[in-house]
Amino acid sequence: MKYTQEMILKSPSGYCMPFEERNKEVEMTLGYGNQKHPHTGVEFFHHGVDFNAPRYLLSAIASGTVSGIGTDTIHGAYQVIRYGNYEVTYSHLSNILANYGTSVKAGDVVSVSGEILHLEVRYTGEV
Repeated sequence: MKYTQEMILKSPSGYCMPFEERNKEVEMTLGYGNQKHPHTGVEFFHHGVDFNAPRYLLSAIASGTVSGIGTDTIHGAYQVIRYGNYEVTYSHLSNILANYGTSVKAGDVVSVSGEILHLEVRYTGEV
């Protein structure tokens, strides 16, 4: 994918990280791409990024709409928020606070993480 100026995520209400770290730098625990599973050591392709964020309030990163909510065996409870051409999936959630179809602004609390937060980002459907 070639990155262009149009791909910059902008919002009239601003944009932000989905959580505020507590007294330290934000720590990514698992990156995007080829990875080794932290518990099994098995190699796999990771389609998102993981953060150590136990029971953190999670915020919308821009103005958008909750476009999906569900559960599965890999990601647990998840929430998808559409920000224009972007779709961001918040996974491993302990509580979902913004329901399907809800309009959100940057900084609005939308869910609560479990022990970790897994984020996946798609732009016009592409990871």
